[in-house]
Amino acid sequence: MGKPLSNLTGKVFGRLTVHEYVGHSKWRCSCECGGEACCRTSNLNKGNSKSCGCANYEAHFKHGMSNTPIYKAWQAMHDRCKNLKNRHYKNYGGRGITVCDRWQEFSSFLADMGMRPKGFEVDRRDNDGPYSPENCRWVTRRANLNNRRLNNLVEFNGEVKTVTEWAKVLDIHEETLRHRVNRGWPPEKALTNARQKGGGNSKYTVRQRKKPAPT
Repeated sequence: MGKPLSNLTGKVFGRLTVHEYVGHSKWRCSCECGGEACCRTSNLNKGNSKSCGCANYEAHFKHGMSNTPIYKAWQAMHDRCKNLKNRHYKNYGGRGITVCDRWQEFSSFLADMGMRPKGFEVDRRDNDGPYSPENCRWVTRRANLNNRRLNNLVEFNGEVKTVTEWAKVLDIHEETLRHRVNRGWPPEKALTNARQKGGGNSKYTVRQRKKPAPT
């Protein structure tokens, strides 16, 4: 998990009180409204994170944007990356996906992305990258799901990583690992199966375990 450069435990930032360091330069915070948030050190120190999102909701509710598709997309994006109780948190904030400093403000998100087209969702071009102007676009739900499939998120031993990340960590050729996952191999088999360098077009081939000689 590593250690933070400075200890923010107990400090108050707006409506947030910092409780503990959770890794990836993030802190678990409680909000005055009773909610929780996971915030980056830089966002706390710069004043970009001052609540669990309730303050932004209150501010934008006043001008009638809170019920619009674009506002709901912005709010859901933050919730996936910051709210420890969000059921999708482990696949977003839990593995280091963040929202850029500029998009802490809804008005900036709206200016960069424009109004949300009907039936479209926010998609990150680099599935391991942040939510930011240069990495995001509006796509149809089908296209978004296809992008997620291509970047297969795999959970193993309590950790969630993309196929690309697991391939680097375990020194397995990415296409070999992706082929295993797409074929439906369980994570335990796909990530731990013995491999060796081989010929042909694949850098690695699966090495079959020899059966013990009969006794």
